[in-house]
Amino acid sequence: MPSKTKKKAQAESKKNAQKKKDKMVDDKTFGLKNKNKSKKVQQQIDGVKKSVYNSGDPKQRKADEARKKAKEAAKAQK
Repeated sequence: MPSKTKKKAQAESKKNAQKKKDKMVDDKTFGLKNKNKSKKVQQQIDGVKKSVYNSGDPKQRKADEARKKAKEAAKAQK
């Protein structure tokens, strides 16, 4: 049973991490979204979003990608 509680705790932490990332994006782009809707500003906002959402542990991201590829391969075999 400890494995279920660990999974539940990890899922909650993922949600909290996503909320923190959303908050960081909002803080970094404060005033840009509504003040000026030019193409350059929107590109800057997109760049900030990508950098914040892709930041983190690269080993964790690589493991997640490998897991996704394994799932896709399993589905293809079925």
